[in-house]
Amino acid sequence: MSLSICFDMDDTLYDQQLPFRKAVMLRLPDFPEREIGQLFVKVREYSDELWIPHSQGKLDLNQLRIQRILFALREWDIQVLEGEATAIQSQYELEQRRIQLYPEVSALLGSLNKLEHVDIGLITNGPVMHQMNKISALGIDSFFPPDYVFISDAVGLAKPNPDIFRHVEQRMGYPLRKLYIGDAWHNDVLPSLEAGWDCIWFNPRHLPKPCGASPYVAHSWDEIVRLVEQYMLQNGISIST
Repeated sequence: MSLSICFDMDDTLYDQQLPFRKAVMLRLPDFPEREIGQLFVKVREYSDELWIPHSQGKLDLNQLRIQRILFALREWDIQVLEGEATAIQSQYELEQRRIQLYPEVSALLGSLNKLEHVDIGLITNGPVMHQMNKISALGIDSFFPPDYVFISDAVGLAKPNPDIFRHVEQRMGYPLRKLYIGDAWHNDVLPSLEAGWDCIWFNPRHLPKPCGASPYVAHSWDEIVRLVEQYMLQNGISIST
């Protein structure tokens, strides 16, 4: 039995909302703190929408990052200049240098790395250096073989295109079973299932489940660990974290 388990990075291995929250509180001190989480969701939604013209060469990455903030703030009837949106993005990037893994991540990755016939990988959208800097900041370089770190700008394919999962499957030697763990319904869940993978939807904010797909669902990393253990046992592999 050959089995591959791949992970999304942003907002899956660490809480992406935390550095965003800090940036907004510093740069927009009058914004209602209790609504920053909703603002973050909107920024992510616009980021996903704008990724399509970016991947087609119609929008550069810097403009994507600025526009997603401008568009999201307009839903609160907040009009800011592009320079102010740039300052929020710059602060966000600064806070991202201080990101930390969820506590359970290292133990799970370490346990998986010890198993025969199990390969683990990372599938993430973004510019190569930007994502590699986050990998370094999180200290997960040693867990993932370099050949199994798949960054969209290096691969030439980006989620939600299911072909990136087919590309990963081919690069990992066509494993018999493939499991993907990610937080974004549109970018992670739907394309991985369409490509024939099993999927754990990490939903820590208890978002309503859209119709049309049935992934495993975890609301915490404790639940992810339990689901991975059950998945391995179903495939005849025992794991101890």
